[in-house]
Parts: sequence; structure tokens; C-alpha cells
Amino acid sequence: MDHEKAPLLNENPPIVLPVHLVPSSEERRVARRRKFWKHVAIFLTIFTVWKLGKMAFRGYHHHQHYHHGYSGLGEWDWADDGHEIDPEDGDGFPWPPEFTIDHCAEWPEPPGSPDHHRPTHPHGVNEGHPRSTVSTFKLPVSSDVLFLFARGPWSAGKVNIRQGDEQGDDVIVNVETKWYGPRALLDSVQVCKVRRDPVEQHGIGIVSTRKKIPPGRHHHHRVEFTLDVILPASKSKKEPLEIKDFRAYLPIFSYNIADLAKSVLFDFFELRGSVSTVFAESLAAESTSIISHVGSITGNFSTSSSLKLVSDNGNIRANISLFNDDEDDEWTEAELKTSNAAIGSNIYLYTTSSDTGGHFRVKSTTATGSTHIKVPTAPSDSTLDMNVHGSVGAIDVALHETYEGAFGVSTSGLSKASVIEPEEKGNRKVEYSQVSRGNIRGNVWVADDEEKGKERGSVELSNSLGNIIAYLTMPPKLPRSKLARNAATKRRPRAGNNTTSTVTKPRAQFLDLPRELQRLILNALPSWQDKLSLIIACHKLYDALRNDVIIAQIAYVSATGCFGLSEDVNSKRWVKNQAGEKVSENFSIPALKPIVFPGQTSIVNGQLKVAVRLPKLPSTAEYKRGQLIIERNEVWIHEPVKNGRIDYWLFWDTFCKGKSIKMTGQIARQHLDCNECHNTRSICPGCGGVSMRWEDHFTSCGWDMPCPACVGAGVAYEAKSIQHDEKALEELWKELELIM
Repeated sequence: MDHEKAPLLNENPPIVLPVHLVPSSEERRVARRRKFWKHVAIFLTIFTVWKLGKMAFRGYHHHQHYHHGYSGLGEWDWADDGHEIDPEDGDGFPWPPEFTIDHCAEWPEPPGSPDHHRPTHPHGVNEGHPRSTVSTFKLPVSSDVLFLFARGPWSAGKVNIRQGDEQGDDVIVNVETKWYGPRALLDSVQVCKVRRDPVEQHGIGIVSTRKKIPPGRHHHHRVEFTLDVILPASKSKKEPLEIKDFRAYLPIFSYNIADLAKSVLFDFFELRGSVSTVFAESLAAESTSIISHVGSITGNFSTSSSLKLVSDNGNIRANISLFNDDEDDEWTEAELKTSNAAIGSNIYLYTTSSDTGGHFRVKSTTATGSTHIKVPTAPSDSTLDMNVHGSVGAIDVALHETYEGAFGVSTSGLSKASVIEPEEKGNRKVEYSQVSRGNIRGNVWVADDEEKGKERGSVELSNSLGNIIAYLTMPPKLPRSKLARNAATKRRPRAGNNTTSTVTKPRAQFLDLPRELQRLILNALPSWQDKLSLIIACHKLYDALRNDVIIAQIAYVSATGCFGLSEDVNSKRWVKNQAGEKVSENFSIPALKPIVFPGQTSIVNGQLKVAVRLPKLPSTAEYKRGQLIIERNEVWIHEPVKNGRIDYWLFWDTFCKGKSIKMTGQIARQHLDCNECHNTRSICPGCGGVSMRWEDHFTSCGWDMPCPACVGAGVAYEAKSIQHDEKALEELWKELELIM
């Protein structure tokens, strides 16, 4: 037989059926017993690994040393689970031995009261509503460390951190204590002002113990605390309040932080809790650490050194602003970590020393949740080191168009990895070194002769079982994540806190204004101060130029620069001297005024793109680097080492919305005593504007006719001439309805 020509299969192979024997009853019992012990062994193994991991995690956080200043609470080995600790001192409360108690809150109804030990049922007539008492403590704001501390099973509640309107040297802490049940419940808790040496550390401590709980306690009996921490106002209008170190260690408390970023700067800020949700309207600190084992972390955070947000079982939703000084060669870092929840963050990158450069490091880790990170803004020539890791949920990351460096996207192969390039690359070049279903690697940079940016940054995205999408440039509109969709359907935005970043559309265009007003603006106002005063006064012009006008308060915010202008509006008025002669007098109106940027401004995705100059100015105490300066019709950013023009990007929501204050007659009267104004000042009832420059067109302070900026110079002049003729005024008002 010719084996080379023989077919591989000359006939179908036989089919063999397996033979299964029916096991006996004894064999079935042995199999069930073996299966049971196998499950027990698996459970014990998982439990042991979890317990060891928890101990290692706790030990790491308890014994780590902080790089910034005195470590304070971070070095105190306190239990973080909120459970009972056997007291060692004589009063029976578990105070740490290193604490020195200053004084404690006094409870109402002393132990001799008739109902002190009355164990009434919580559903009785006397127990339907909680009773409460408020205690007030003061902590020196200049302390090296300010802290809040809680220990024990009854030490639970919420914390509100805000800033008051009054200046002072103390932080006010109001502690409201509520108890549901008999008065004797208060004997199991203590609220005290404490201090700790060797440095100046002052704080409020709340401790509780089960050993003092009255007999016959119902399970509904409990004690709750509300801490209202009120920071004093800054003593300087141009500088924020500075706090060296603030730490809160409250295991079973929720945290609510007000809008502090504009007026308070922390050198170090730390919150820790076991069952704690954290919400921060805005927070600015050089270093921030927020750790919650069971609770979400939400808010707006700014840092110039490091930011750490960690939650074991809660979502992390954060808008993060990272500021870096490129001249220091130090990194500004942000770490987001959760185990069983999602991460969503917008990360804005800024430099404080110049408009380019900066070193930023971002790390994000989650186990079972999705991750959605956007980088809406970043300086050119900046270095970004980003590492994002997930296990099960999807990951999508959108980089800013200025990013240059290597990128890597890797999965296990069971899921998909994608890299989305921009539709218009311009002078950007993308090069791939590896492309497969689960692994994509390459570089993106600005094409030039030296190719310096090719290896500048590094972005590594890895996932085990979830898909990954990497956008090399922010797309016009990213698909919203499931987390964002759920938040949009469940939470309605509060008034004044819109979630969208859009610029308000003007209600009137410049050409729609009266021709008299157009001519007045274009021809009759050569002075820059006149133009500013006109914009203050004119309601319609304010709306028409809203996209090109930024109104900002004079408040220097650390690391963000100052967007403002001198508060004084220079003018002249006629007064009588001692001889009774009418003479002119120079004076100024303290008022918030708009900044009109010269040249063309453009709006892109809710941002204002403004061309500004970088002059060579000497470093003086009057001007600080990064401040915005107005001189006549020029806009400068104080930068002593550079000279030229740059495109400056401003977020409308960040620097305009909620901060703009339009000059009104009411505000003007707060700064200038009218004394019936003696015909030196006029306030327009139509727009609330104030003027001292057009006496020929304005009427006196009490007159109720709109100003020339609102109705036009000709109409206003006519109104002044007939202000005592009611019939003529009625006819004029009918004409104004067509104009207004």
C-alpha cells in the first residue's frame, strides 16, 4: 500500500460511550462530607487573607509619617473602628494619656434630678423628640495643629466646616449634643477642649464609654453630635486666611466643607473616618489627605503639593486643580483610591511660575468600579505622569491637547483596549510601537526638529476585565458615565451652583443699543476710566459685552493669581470752599469694576481665551507674580522674567459665575455718604449705575429717569430738561418703552 497516497481517514472511527456506575449511599455521604470541608477551607482562607490585609492596611496608615510639618494626629496610634477602649484613667473615659484637658461641656440636669436614671421606653410620650444642648469652644487659629477627635461607641454625628464674616484670632466650635432617651445618657459621653504638647496643638475631643450607660437602656436610646466649626475671616482683603494644620479624626461622623477655597488656605488638611461621607464645596490646601473606609468623597479640591482621596467602599467624585511651580522641580501629586466603587474626576493642571511647564503625577486605583478621568486643561510643555488601574469596571481617560509623551493601554485580552486620536492633529504626531487587542503602546508629541516632548510624560492605563478607552485629546463631548447619569437624575442642581460650564448668552447686542449710546461709546469717551464707568452704569452694555467682560472681586487667592483691578474710580466733583466759591475736587469711588480685555476674545467650550501681555516689571510689594494688572487699555500679567503675549484661558464658572458683582446704587451708597448728593452724584433707576462724569445728562440723586447709558444721550438730556413737566414725561416714557 502506498502510504503517501493513503487517505488520512479511510473510515469513520468508532464511537465509545462512557459507562457511569451509580454510587452507593456511603460514597455519597463521603462526597458530601468532602465537599463541605472543601467550602469551609476556602472560606477560612479568604477570611484569613482579608484579616491580614486589613491589619496591614491599618498598620500602614497608623505608622506612616507625614512629610509636611509636625505629623500631629497621624502619629497617634488610635483605633480607627470607633469601638470601645478600656479606660485607664480615674474618671472612666478613654482619653489618650498624652491629652491635657482644658475644660469640658457641662450637661443640663445634674445627677440629682428626678429623671436622671428613669429608663423610660423610647416610644413613650416623654421620648418622642430628642433634647439638645449647645456648647461653645474657642481654639487659637495660630495653632500649629488644630484637630477634632472622637472615640467610643456613642461618638457619632456630623461636622460642618465653614468661614464666618467676623475677623478674629480664634476658631469657634459649636457642639450641639442631642440625646434620644433619659438624661442619664449624657453621663456616658464627654466633650472637652484639649491640647497636646510639645508644639501648640489644640482641639475638641468627644469620648464615650459603655460602662456608664444606665441600666434598662432601649436600643433606640442614643446620643448624636453636630460640630459647627467656624473659621474667622481673613484680616487682609487681598490674602486668604492661613491655617497651618487642620486634622479631624472622627470615625463615625460625616463631613461637610463649605466654599473655602477662595478665602482659606491650609498648609495641611486631613480628614479620617470609618463610616464617613465627605462633601467639600471647595477646599484649597498645600497637602490634603481624606480617608474614609465606608463613605463617598465628593467635592472640589485644589492643591500645590499633594492630594490623597481614599475610600474602601464609597464613590469618589472630585474636581481637582493641581498647581505646580516649574522652577522648584517638585511634583504635584493626586491619588484616588477606592475598592468597591467608582471614580470620576476632572483634573485641571496649572503652573504658578509661568504659562508653561510643570510636573504633575496622578494615580487612580479601583477594584470593582469604573473610572472616568478628564484633563480639561494643562500647560504646554508640562510633564504628566498618570497611572490608572482597574479590575472589573470600564476605564476612560481623556487627556488635554498639550499632553506629550508615552502612552500605554493594556488589558488581560478578554476586554478591549482603544486609543482615540484627535480628528485634527495639527502639528501633533502620533506613533505606535505596539498594537493588539489587549495592548496598545505609543507616543504623542508636537512635531519639531528636536522632538523633546516624545518622552516627556507617561500615561499608563491597565485593566483586568474591563474595557479601556484613552482619548489623546479632549473630545468636544464625552459620553457620560453611568455614575454621572445617575447623579443627574437623582440630584437637581442648587440655585447658583449650575453643573454646566456655559457662558450666559447676552440678551442684547451692541448694534441693538440706541445710536446715541453707540456714538457716546465710540467717540465721546477717549478715557479708559470713562469707558469703565460707562460699563458700570449701563445694564444693556453689561449684557451685550458679557462674554468679553470679567468682573472679579479684589481677592488674592494663593496659587491662582489675582483677577482684579484697583477698587478706586477716579473722578471730580464741584464743592464750595470756605469762601463760598465753587471749586473742583478730585475723589475716588471704591467700587467693584469690570475688566475689559483688549483685542478679540473667543469662547471655546465655556472658556474665555484672552490675549494678554507679559511685561518686564520689577518685583515689588505692590505687585505679585501672577497678578492681573490693568494700565489704561492694556492688560498685563506680572511676570518679571518673560516678555511677550500669551493666550490666557479662564473658566467662566471658576472666575466669573458667582463672583461677579454689578455696581448698583445701593452698593455705591454704602461707600459714599449721599447727603442728598448736592447734584454731584446720580444713580440710574433703570440699571442702578452711578456716574459723576455726565452731569449734563444726569439728573440729581432722587430723580427716577434712566441714565444716558440706558436710553441714549439725547433722550436723557431731554428727560432732564422736562423733569418737572409730568405730561411731557409721560409721553417720553411711552417712547422709552420702545427703546428699552
